[in-house]
Amino acid sequence: MSEVSPSTPAIRASSLRFGYGKTLLFDGFDLDIPQGVTTGIVGPNGSGKSTLLKLFCGLLVPQAGEICLAATPLSGLSDRERAKFIAFMPQDNSAVHMSVADLVMSGRFCHQGFLHLPSSEDELICQEAMELAGLCGLSQRSVGSLSGGQRQRAYFAMVLAQRAGTLLLDEPTSALDIGASHQVMRLVCDIQAQRGGTTVVVLHDLDLALRYCDHVIVMQDGRVAAQGTANQLADAGVLGQVFGVHIHSTQTPFGRCWSFFPNPQGD
Repeated sequence: MSEVSPSTPAIRASSLRFGYGKTLLFDGFDLDIPQGVTTGIVGPNGSGKSTLLKLFCGLLVPQAGEICLAATPLSGLSDRERAKFIAFMPQDNSAVHMSVADLVMSGRFCHQGFLHLPSSEDELICQEAMELAGLCGLSQRSVGSLSGGQRQRAYFAMVLAQRAGTLLLDEPTSALDIGASHQVMRLVCDIQAQRGGTTVVVLHDLDLALRYCDHVIVMQDGRVAAQGTANQLADAGVLGQVFGVHIHSTQTPFGRCWSFFPNPQGD
């Protein structure tokens, strides 16, 4: 990787063009992801959020344009090199038939040799990742036997074990109840504070994005409709326009919170 200055974006997308079949989703798309913070990406269904993460990690290849990790073009990195710098947690985290410890160890494959034989360092890193994710005592449990929240933590520990500078999380709170959703997002923020680096998280829940993310990007129809802090976006009214809702802000003893109400017919 090239030398990186503090002002260099963690990820830069320049003039991206990508679509499915004959339908273009991105055409001349530009975006900078800031270093060292948690960035949330929100937007209506079909706005390109998950596709963007897959382009960032190399699972999808743009038809035109360029993606850079820091100052290095993504296209110039091998799969193994890319995995050392960017880790992706997909939306569909299935109940695989392996132990939590084995799942987390799979995050170390990009650092291991051809036979994927774990070293003592790998073991220590995986143990630390499980501890950070709150999985103490569950290492030998089958992933399939875990609750939804525990499973999300197991996959998050796998991503942490990869020791990449940038984490991409695609809807880590999907299918979780409200308590588990807040636990996962608090964990994401706590890890971000401890490890530094950069975290990008796609969320459907506007409240979680505004509450936990330092920087929020609002997507609409394959473009960036707006970006900024939670207060900036809520005060500007852009979220209400994009999602077709009224937003009411309240200051509470626990911080600022937002309520969302449907627009009246014809509003």
